[in-house]
Amino acid sequence: MSSPEKSDHFTNLSIFNKKDLQAEDFLKILEEHKKTCEREHRYEEAQLARKRLRELRKYEENRLVESLDSRHQSEINELMLAHRQEMEEVTDVWEGDLLPRFESEAENQENLLKLKHAN
Repeated sequence: MSSPEKSDHFTNLSIFNKKDLQAEDFLKILEEHKKTCEREHRYEEAQLARKRLRELRKYEENRLVESLDSRHQSEINELMLAHRQEMEEVTDVWEGDLLPRFESEAENQENLLKLKHAN
């Protein structure tokens, strides 16, 4: 399943592109086919179905992991953007209003202390 040809093979299967038949439905159908082959003593065909089931399960697992990774990366990007925007807002407020008031108050307090010490 690790080779690109197999993953491309499954990607191009029309059964995975149809909305009415999901991968799990196809897996159930294939599992039933495997059981039927075993009951009818068609062991080579059952073995092939078992192999296809393993490949398809692995393919579906990889597809789900990629989808989850993609969704997580998108969420991380959104959070980073929101954090960046919040930091810009805090910086704007701090530099625009709070820092000048703080510096003015600090200067006033310093002058008061100098007056107290001078007397």
